[in-house]
Amino acid sequence: MKFHDNGDVFEVCDTKADGHGVAGRLWEKNQVTQNAKTVLVLEDGGDSGCAKKGHDIGNVYTYSMDISWNGGGGTYTSGWFNE
Repeated sequence: MKFHDNGDVFEVCDTKADGHGVAGRLWEKNQVTQNAKTVLVLEDGGDSGCAKKGHDIGNVYTYSMDISWNGGGGTYTSGWFNE
């Protein structure tokens, strides 16, 4: 999963033709309460290209991305960031 700062676009790509896709999630954490919630879900697989979607990132919240393979296994998570 990638974050493109120019335009605040998130992208997830399934690079293996194995019959399973990938799912990426964007988490938003309130810096006061420390509560986090999923604000964007992207899934890709079974087609050419990648899934992309915009989500405005600001300085009020911190964000984290995670990605998982829909065929099982673990979830990989980024550190928290903001603009």
